[in-house]
Amino acid sequence: KKGRQERNPITDIDTFALKFRDGYQKIRDAQREAVETNYTKSLISVETSDIPLGLADDKIGKDIVTEYVGYKPMKLTYEVRRKTKECP
Repeated sequence: KKGRQERNPITDIDTFALKFRDGYQKIRDAQREAVETNYTKSLISVETSDIPLGLADDKIGKDIVTEYVGYKPMKLTYEVRRKTKECP
């Protein structure tokens, strides 16, 4: 029984492009289209995405940004335990 076989990656791009001219061009066109689509989606989503505090601090100023956003209330948690009798 044969085990799982993994194919070798395409490392010699120039030879591959010469041997499979049409296929190579289709592959590169598909890659280019995928990059453009992802880039466009990323640009559109920037307007509705969260603004990182570090970037806002860097571009506007930490003091100004902190004055705008304020601080979260500090959270303290307590654990109450009943004292057990100690053995002699």
